[in-house]
Amino acid sequence: MDATMTHGKFFAAMLTLILASSLPSFSDPLSFWADRSRVSPAKLLVDTALSYTFVRETPGRANHSPVIDPWQKKVTGTTGIYWCMVYVWKMTSLVARSVHLPNPLLRTASCYKQLAWANSLGSGLQVIAQSAEFRGDLLRPGDIFIMCAGGRTDPALIGRGFNGHTGIVVNSSSTTTQTVEGNTSVGGSRNGDRVAARARSPSSFLAVIRIPSWQ
Repeated sequence: MDATMTHGKFFAAMLTLILASSLPSFSDPLSFWADRSRVSPAKLLVDTALSYTFVRETPGRANHSPVIDPWQKKVTGTTGIYWCMVYVWKMTSLVARSVHLPNPLLRTASCYKQLAWANSLGSGLQVIAQSAEFRGDLLRPGDIFIMCAGGRTDPALIGRGFNGHTGIVVNSSSTTTQTVEGNTSVGGSRNGDRVAARARSPSSFLAVIRIPSWQ
């Protein structure tokens, strides 16, 4: 056997050893992918949404930035509008594409239209409206909260027009809901300049939209 073949076999053997020591065990060939499949789309939605907390509007240009403008155009065909629901739609779109599922949300920048769609027959979505039984600890990561301007929480508003704000539930207790939101601010504005993690009272929500198939 010549020297070239000997060296080739040596390096092949070393490569095999390196790969064997660095890769996960595949004694069960499906175990690696099974672990990945345990991450629900709802959890992916939270993680994806939190990864965009770097987004800021361009100073001096409200509701505009090189990141936000393409999101708005994709949803509405225009720019310079309130973009909290645009952000939520974009995050669900990214997750839906990554898991090869359709985006269950309506393509809209309107909170009230999204809520009306979710409450309609055949949407595949669940609406949990504010009520005496509504509790923050019943909310789940990946739920989408809807707030009404002025703090109104009357379920009769569902299906009607109103100015609102929205975001994604990260986690929730009976008294505090951790969220991640677009078009907000440190003070909680519904027309702020950034994507940010916030804490809100669940009693301030008009309703929550849940994607049951993503849980």
